[in-house]
Amino acid sequence: MVESNQQGKALVLGSIAFDYIMNSPEDYYDALSIDHDSKVVQGTFLSIKKVVHFGGTAGNIAYSMALLGGSPIVTGCVGTDFKMLGYEDHLKEKNVDLRIECIDDDTTASCYIFNDVRKNQLTIFHSGALNCSDKIDLASILDENEVKIAINAPNNMAAMVNYSRQLKKYNIPAIFDPGQMINALTPEQFEEIFANSSAFISNEHELRAVNKRFGMDPREATDTFDWVITTKGSSGSEINARGEVTELPIATASAVVDPTGAGDSFRGALLYGLAKGLDIVQSAKLGVVMGSMKVEHPGGQMPSFDVTEFEQRYRETFEEEAPL
Repeated sequence: MVESNQQGKALVLGSIAFDYIMNSPEDYYDALSIDHDSKVVQGTFLSIKKVVHFGGTAGNIAYSMALLGGSPIVTGCVGTDFKMLGYEDHLKEKNVDLRIECIDDDTTASCYIFNDVRKNQLTIFHSGALNCSDKIDLASILDENEVKIAINAPNNMAAMVNYSRQLKKYNIPAIFDPGQMINALTPEQFEEIFANSSAFISNEHELRAVNKRFGMDPREATDTFDWVITTKGSSGSEINARGEVTELPIATASAVVDPTGAGDSFRGALLYGLAKGLDIVQSAKLGVVMGSMKVEHPGGQMPSFDVTEFEQRYRETFEEEAPL
């Protein structure tokens, strides 16, 4: 962790979840039985390895921000397994400020990911305690003027809408990060969150989905958003700040082990920069480097962080010193 002299805190709203990743020696295409006439699907898969990772959008983003020395506040709902399985201590050890509600009769959200020998993937998401997140009153857990920036990341749909209303009411600048919820949000929900937000972030595939599903391009909302960031994988990222476009390259990773959580790591570093008072381009550059370091490790969160390595990679990528 680096020393921090940032001027504000960031509120991270999103899912808190366990990722259960299983690998199978089978080919799912051969193992699945599909009767198209009767619409019956059957399949039994053997798992030879199971790994459990701490995950969820809010968990990953806050963890990444905290590695840089930021001050993330996380709120949401979890089950009793959040503490029992070590996730609570894992975040607290990195000084993540947890203001969460534990639902005694439910479990923390869980994502079950099944991979076959050809890297075909089946995913089942159990929302669990996440379903109660829409009942949270931000005014009851935040002090006045405590938060400088917030991100409204993939979560329970009703919670995303409710959070957007509260953030607007309390004049907290909010980043709308719809992610994988694009196809689940109704047009009415999407448009309300869109109108209540001050910035937008997505990858290029999600941006196309927004255009197709809702008939809009957030990059054209220059009178609504302070900025729009589009991450484009190996092609880098684009920042559109009130019509002024900046293209950023990728930072080269030593190896691509697992891209899971790279986008969340980008967002965590971005929030660190914005809460510290950096401009959007400087903050996004931090995100570029953080995302490249994450892909070198399995799971949604990197196990350790080397600030010297971060500064060197930043220098190599942007030919300037990292504004940490």
